[in-house]
Amino acid sequence: MADLLILAVDLPGVSVHVGGFVVVAQDNASCVVAFRRNWTGLAEAADAEILSGYEETLQAMCREVDLETFLRLIETQLANTVRFLDRVSLLGDMSISERSTLLRQALLGE
Repeated sequence: MADLLILAVDLPGVSVHVGGFVVVAQDNASCVVAFRRNWTGLAEAADAEILSGYEETLQAMCREVDLETFLRLIETQLANTVRFLDRVSLLGDMSISERSTLLRQALLGE
């Protein structure tokens, strides 16, 4: 079992898009972060360039701090652009990396 936290990107003058997600292990000891890499057609060129680097930034943040701090950092430091939509429990025996691969395809089209 794991939890899925969906990340939305809300840019001024552009509709809200699913930007990525965080899959949190049941024991809250680890997580996998994925963020859309291709923003072509979804955001203006300048915003697309910045957003395309968010995955690497978020993954580095996740490695450097504990999970609670990481989630709080997203809510405080990225709140102007990125916000949590929902937290959903995922059932089953798949590892969080397997779940992440499937979710990247389903939610981000990558």
